Amino acid sequence: MYLFSYPHALIWPNICLILTILWCLATQYTAQSSAECDEIIAPAMKNFYNFSIDQIIYHGANYYRLDGSFYFANMIYAISVNILSSWCFCTIIFCGFSTYRKMRKLTHASQKTLDLQKQLFKALVVQTIVPMATMFFPVSIFLIGPFFKITLGPVEVLLATFITTYPLIDPLIVLYFVKDYRVLMLQFLKCEKMVAKKYTSTVSGVTATVISMNNSRL
Repeated sequence: MYLFSYPHALIWPNICLILTILWCLATQYTAQSSAECDEIIAPAMKNFYNFSIDQIIYHGANYYRLDGSFYFANMIYAISVNILSSWCFCTIIFCGFSTYRKMRKLTHASQKTLDLQKQLFKALVVQTIVPMATMFFPVSIFLIGPFFKITLGPVEVLLATFITTYPLIDPLIVLYFVKDYRVLMLQFLKCEKMVAKKYTSTVSGVTATVISMNNSRL
């Protein structure tokens, strides 16, 4: 955890700042719309979506000019997106591996704590897979398709839908894998409420207050 304590913790906001600046520069200077790019994408927008080029605002990398020559400057945009995606993915893998290694070293934790950590770890693994399918893969297709002069057409709508589903799916993963959350959600869906019963127990001279949660139908 030393990477998340001062002064090492300053590394993370600085990395985010650098990536943000990189993204802003890439979109501002290499992915802006232009008359040449308008002429290239106008037929596809009209054929597939029935929009004129004046009705849309876009950012995109144009790998080829109208004369067929390769436009190297716009490769910076694709490289920037790949760097951002790779950084996010590597961060997820690093945190997941570190969590797994730390869990294996836990020897003095209670069984309940270990069970909770295992549930959270399973949720983390699935949360690693989901953005790969809903974000990294669609974005890669968006970037690679034009490089091979492939017109995606209506498939773009499906890929864009996948990208927008990630914020919805992500919290549902935690609700499903963490038992307490899952039970509470099932009780809510079944219109049940939790009734708390408080009692005191004394064991070996130690007095503890325990709250027991029981179900009741609304």
